[in-house]
Amino acid sequence: MPKLRHIALLGAALAALAPAALAVGGWRIFGTVEFRSDSLKALPRWERALVKINEERPQYTACDDHEKNCTSRGMVAWRAMLKSAKGRPPEEQLRIVNRFANAWDYRTDDTVWMKDDFWASPSEFLKFSGDCEDYSILKLVSLRELGFAADDARIVIVRDVLRNIPHAVLAVKMADKIFIMDSLFDAVLPQESVMQYAPQYSINETSRWVHVAPLGLAASKPFAIDKNGGGQ
Repeated sequence: MPKLRHIALLGAALAALAPAALAVGGWRIFGTVEFRSDSLKALPRWERALVKINEERPQYTACDDHEKNCTSRGMVAWRAMLKSAKGRPPEEQLRIVNRFANAWDYRTDDTVWMKDDFWASPSEFLKFSGDCEDYSILKLVSLRELGFAADDARIVIVRDVLRNIPHAVLAVKMADKIFIMDSLFDAVLPQESVMQYAPQYSINETSRWVHVAPLGLAASKPFAIDKNGGGQ
């Protein structure tokens, strides 16, 4: 899970951008104002994951063609889940994907990768499992495979204000509503029903957004990083 220093570096990088490189708008995730940048250079772990995902895509197709081509039993199960979800209503697809990903055991980056922060591709996650941003990556790629557009979903790095730890969820926009897919619960809830998160930044494959509480709302307080360095 991203640590305080990573979030601080992201903020510094955005502040250094020319004003013309920032765009204000959009989703109002958890009621915040957002500032967009179309550069991912401040997020090398996400860039690495994106490269790995693109490298893996032929594996996904090969696995669909025949089970013997699948790189793991997890990959077999994932592709079968996606096949079963195709053609279903979008809300049902969200629930299917969320339940499937959440069935994997939570494992920290230092346990799996011997690193304090590693963002796993779907193939990597399906072999070894992972932590909160890895669940969100699998869900994001799953929705892309089901036909959700690039502008429909973002990974959101938040502070859990109840536990005071960092966390990651997937936010999905359908019509005028934003739904939250969380590794901590299988229900897919409208963001208005998820009160414990203060968003820090969000990302998709092309852009990143910094989230700021509007005037009149309490600002997010700094993270208190636990000894294991992260959220769930």
